[in-house]
Amino acid sequence: MRAVSDRLDEHVSLLRIDSIVWQAGQVIGRHEPDRAAARAELVSHFETVGLESDPARRLADELTVAM
Repeated sequence: MRAVSDRLDEHVSLLRIDSIVWQAGQVIGRHEPDRAAARAELVSHFETVGLESDPARRLADELTVAM
């Protein structure tokens, strides 16, 4: 956690990380087993909450790799 906070130059709480993972799980669950649909909605969600496009795509790829 400290490495993430240091990299972002702001405190990131464990509850915030938990919330992001929970939200991603909800999106994935709605689209399972359609990896492409889950990935597309995750990218859209991550961009809506402030991630830039490239990091949003990378995170969505990582979270849907096992689908």
